[in-house]
Amino acid sequence: MKAKRIRRRKSKSQPLQTYNIFVVVTILVAFLLLAAVYTKIIYDSATQERLRLMNSAADEIVTIYREKTADGHFDEEEGKDYLRLAAAGCDAVVWLARPDGRLFYISSIPPEARKTIKISASGDYYLPQDLPTLKLNEGLNMRGGNFLGVFNEGDWLSVVKPLYNASEDFCGSVQLHANRAGLENSGGNILFGLVLVVLLALLVALVVVKGYVKRMAAPIDLMSEAATKVAQGDLSARVNFDWVEEHPLFGTGLPDDDLINLVRTFNRMIEQIERNHSEQRDFIASITHDLRTPLTSIGGFVTAMLDGTIPPDKYEHYLKIVQDETRRLSALVGEMRETMAFDQGQSQPDFSEFDINELIGRVISNMEVLLLEKNITVQTDLAYHEGKPIMVEADREQIDRVFYNIIS
Repeated sequence: MKAKRIRRRKSKSQPLQTYNIFVVVTILVAFLLLAAVYTKIIYDSATQERLRLMNSAADEIVTIYREKTADGHFDEEEGKDYLRLAAAGCDAVVWLARPDGRLFYISSIPPEARKTIKISASGDYYLPQDLPTLKLNEGLNMRGGNFLGVFNEGDWLSVVKPLYNASEDFCGSVQLHANRAGLENSGGNILFGLVLVVLLALLVALVVVKGYVKRMAAPIDLMSEAATKVAQGDLSARVNFDWVEEHPLFGTGLPDDDLINLVRTFNRMIEQIERNHSEQRDFIASITHDLRTPLTSIGGFVTAMLDGTIPPDKYEHYLKIVQDETRRLSALVGEMRETMAFDQGQSQPDFSEFDINELIGRVISNMEVLLLEKNITVQTDLAYHEGKPIMVEADREQIDRVFYNIIS
């Protein structure tokens, strides 16, 4: 029996487990989508910020170059320190190029560009020959790529600004290049921090939700057990409230929440079922008693007539009593249906006016056999009002039943 019960519980919990798995998978998918979107936002924001810094540094270099050429020449050694700081400030390489492509200042040459940067016999560095033809004097911003083949690996941000001297003559270009791999690492660190925080929050949420679900599951399980006992006939089963005090997280909280009100309503329902069952049992016992009395009278009179105890000249009198008792039995059967209908609010008492003394006398006469068996003598002292019968208004059948019960 226990094994069957366990298997039955597992089968009932299978839809709940499937639903839980569905919820978990949905949350994970939503979290992955959120992480992807957030990574894209971080990556784009970091790219935009890096381009802003590179443009700012390029504008500063252009301004410094213009100021340093006010006397007609640019002191390369004097400007190197600032160019070096500008390159470090935006984490980019800085190149100053002449219109013919010669690089007259290089903060560094990344390994990805060493195969494409040309070196002359005199030791000068040159951009690929096709770059000077791109009119770099117009400026250029590239949010990714290899800067027209200069870098053979990686994804690069490039900012190009034209260089003019104090006389507004085009002197070349300033170029800043930054590998986006650094942005990916930075975005990855931010994303890792976000994932860590979210996972911690999910862990705390799972602990809280598990505790709350456990609190909700406890009374539901108890109600299921109590309902099973009631179905098996144990109407004394109740759901106690020990689980409220025993729960470590919610033991003292929410004493009047909907769940506890549901448990109280469930207990009241079982109490009402038990009360109805008791009333039904008492009703059956009462009806059984009511039926036994006329049956005993009928059986006693018939037996007395058959064995000669009652002489033939009195047969008519006692047969009328048997007839009355038979009618009474029929009326009792009808009353059973009426009582059930009355309990359901579908019937009302049938009030009429009748002589209460005549009713009492008839009841005593019909119970003569029972009285004789017990050797009981009944003396009646019926009152009359000014010599007239005492009339009452009531349900005659019900009052008749009352007197039968009292005397029997």
